[in-house]
Amino acid sequence: MKTKVKTWVNALIGAVLGLLGFGTTSCYEKYGSPYGDFIFDAQVTDEEEMPLESAQVVLRGGWSENGWMGGGDTIYTDAKGKIHKEFIVDPAFSHIKVVANDTTGEHQSDSIVTEIQYKGKKGWYSGKATLNVQLTLKKN
Repeated sequence: MKTKVKTWVNALIGAVLGLLGFGTTSCYEKYGSPYGDFIFDAQVTDEEEMPLESAQVVLRGGWSENGWMGGGDTIYTDAKGKIHKEFIVDPAFSHIKVVANDTTGEHQSDSIVTEIQYKGKKGWYSGKATLNVQLTLKKN
């Protein structure tokens, strides 16, 4: 008898939690968490336009009156000095800062701050933004 009551109570609790949305909170579209797609392409070269392999590229998203906030990512260039990465992002961040560092220490760092424009808004989906960056690092 106790087993039947426990099973019934567990099923009832699971149903109530399911109706409240617990267990599906990672679903962007159904529960009102705005998001967007962000595609980032970059190339890092030296002053002679030679690609810099394994250059560190730091992306910092978010902009407020108090400075930079929010998430970020660190990516390294391939043998051709290129990066291609796709993200699902919080589109409340309208600007992104990109910083390139030479891991060998032979070149100076370079950075840019740019605005992100999303296209294709529908519901909680704020659309897709693409950023193509060319960074040229000068010798120390």
